[in-house]
Amino acid sequence: MPAAPITIPPHVIADPLRLLTQRATLPGAYGYDHSAHALRVAAAKGVPLADRLALALHGSWMVNSRATSPVFRRWLQEPARPAWIVLDELLRDGPEGWLGLADDERAVAAQAVTLLCGADVGVAAVSKVLALLYPQTLCLMDDHAIAWLGLAHEFAPGEEKGTAGASLFVPTLDAFGAAVVANREALTALAAAHTAAVLDATQALDRVLWVASYGERFFQKK
Repeated sequence: MPAAPITIPPHVIADPLRLLTQRATLPGAYGYDHSAHALRVAAAKGVPLADRLALALHGSWMVNSRATSPVFRRWLQEPARPAWIVLDELLRDGPEGWLGLADDERAVAAQAVTLLCGADVGVAAVSKVLALLYPQTLCLMDDHAIAWLGLAHEFAPGEEKGTAGASLFVPTLDAFGAAVVANREALTALAAAHTAAVLDATQALDRVLWVASYGERFFQKK
């Protein structure tokens, strides 16, 4: 039975399982999904955030993070360390939890992401770490995905550069979280039908969003 369509106005993804299956053929994407599940299991078993963060940093390279190893070093030290702790408190509870946060809590999350971003790294790189730590909540905030979600973000065409800054973290997660909630039943069924890796509904939408907004170009000649 074909997977139910996924609707993110003005877009309708008619065959999301095909896109999810295509993405899983990419070695980096495949490895990233298995790493996310391993880190989810580690969190459930009580592995501390500091240890999981150290593993998630280089794991983010599997989905083409543009963060460099000096950025990773900075993120593991002061003053960046408290930002991860703040985000750990605010990103644990899935899209519904995020959308239910008070304005001051959302402002704190924005401040933490701003501290992590800088002239050498944007919100895409931060999100690719956070999506390994909180797969139940986060999406990968590549430029194409942000624009596809309907947010105003101008970037040069062609190769994904990850130019979006920290100011787009909250609105992107708002739009993405609302889309997960609106499509929850279809996404849960989609994740269950995917056999290449263990995904939940949030991850299923994120992966399909990447292919629909940018990644499908990798399969056009196949």
